[in-house]
Amino acid sequence: MYGDIDYTIRALSAADARELNVTLRYGVHNGVIWCIAASDHHLYIASTSSDGAVKIAENTTRHKRRQPRHQTVYELKLEANGSFRYMDGFPVQYATSEKDISLSLSLVNPLQSIHKAAWNPNLKAAGWLVTGGPAGLCRLEFIGCGPTLDNK
Repeated sequence: MYGDIDYTIRALSAADARELNVTLRYGVHNGVIWCIAASDHHLYIASTSSDGAVKIAENTTRHKRRQPRHQTVYELKLEANGSFRYMDGFPVQYATSEKDISLSLSLVNPLQSIHKAAWNPNLKAAGWLVTGGPAGLCRLEFIGCGPTLDNK
């Protein structure tokens, strides 16, 4: 798995290595992808970016017939007065074809970015995701370990 130059999370399996243009898309950020974290205990991946967004996606490399779904967990925004605001409650989206994606690129304050994400490595607490960035703000979020993004 890797973050592409067009701010897209992609995966290339060994079986698809013969055709370099075949990749599985997991979602799009509006900034440089800083971190992609996977868990050993469930099929979710988490990604962070310079635009302050934290997203999760179902790792569907084993189920290529299903369209990967992703969801923004939260976005960190830096207000004009210097305070930070978390935005929550984003809907589940499907990773569609390249043509359906509109990137809204903008210059953001580096303090707004989220640099790191990590899943809890313990089996019974594998649904906990921690994220943090250069502003010194960390967030611990319970994502859940259900079979899909809708079933936590």
